[in-house]
Amino acid sequence: MLPLKITPKIIYNKKDISKDLASFLTNVSYTDPLSNKADDLTLDVENSLKLWNGDWLPEKGDSLQVSFIYTINGKDTEIPIGTYEVDEIEVSGPPSTASIKAVSIPNNSNLRGVAKNKAWEKVTLSRIATDVANETGMKLVYSADIDPSIERAEITEESYLEFLQKQCDDNGMALKISDGNIAIFEEYKYEQEEPVGEIDLNITRIINYRFTSKLRDVYKSCHVKYTDTGKGTTIEATFTDPNKTVGQTLEINKQVTSYAEAERLARQELRNKNKEEITAEINLDTTTFYYAGQVLTLKNFKKFDGKYIITNVDCSVGSEVTARLSLRRCLNGY
Repeated sequence: MLPLKITPKIIYNKKDISKDLASFLTNVSYTDPLSNKADDLTLDVENSLKLWNGDWLPEKGDSLQVSFIYTINGKDTEIPIGTYEVDEIEVSGPPSTASIKAVSIPNNSNLRGVAKNKAWEKVTLSRIATDVANETGMKLVYSADIDPSIERAEITEESYLEFLQKQCDDNGMALKISDGNIAIFEEYKYEQEEPVGEIDLNITRIINYRFTSKLRDVYKSCHVKYTDTGKGTTIEATFTDPNKTVGQTLEINKQVTSYAEAERLARQELRNKNKEEITAEINLDTTTFYYAGQVLTLKNFKKFDGKYIITNVDCSVGSEVTARLSLRRCLNGY
């Protein structure tokens, strides 16, 4: 039994259906990735009355806004989870059940599933993202210290989502689609935040855990070198992991226009290679709701102790609450 009461709150097409749904709802599960994937949600319901075969069958594209109400000593606290769009409905039996699946990317936004053709020249990443947001009816949240310049970018027979993801990957940015927003940010800034909590092997109710320490494709430094044959000039820069004394150097040959750009690229490429050096998956029996992007301290795992960022949350809320967290150890210094 839960030491407190947790009640799902479901808003369907702007109408609160929580009470009507309460006697049928068996489980709420959701996935919250840090970047590069859509959030998703599943509502599992008992369907012996065949309501979801008939009038209660939702339409694909209908909206779901989900939160959980914590009730402790008569006091309610609402924990928002997100806004989703119904993407798939599954009805099965026996026993008669139904699953309503939803995602955070609106189908009617033209962000995914619609091939586009367009080109930009001499623009910034934020300018491209702003144009995409305006055309898809979404809001851009750009949270980064830099705004990379792009000589030319062209989308040819691919969706805006695929195109924008590639532009972010090429420029060391992360992309997340959530609550009607296109969010572009730098992951390292999240890793610099102070931990919001801890997972202690000796105290936390851990179902199981797994750590992975990777040796291959981990580097001490990155060297960027670009020669402009037309001008006869060479630009190069090296960035070194401040925490490593031995290791290989990653060699990168990409076009850069200045030493500052080369240094930024070296740091970005080294980070992309090294950020998955130490990762963890921890399955918890919990009453805490975690979010991707939160930083936690892991304790009493010995050499795997340290500061970690959550990269994905898989949470299931039914008779119990379980959360499977994917984490990686925060890089120190870049």
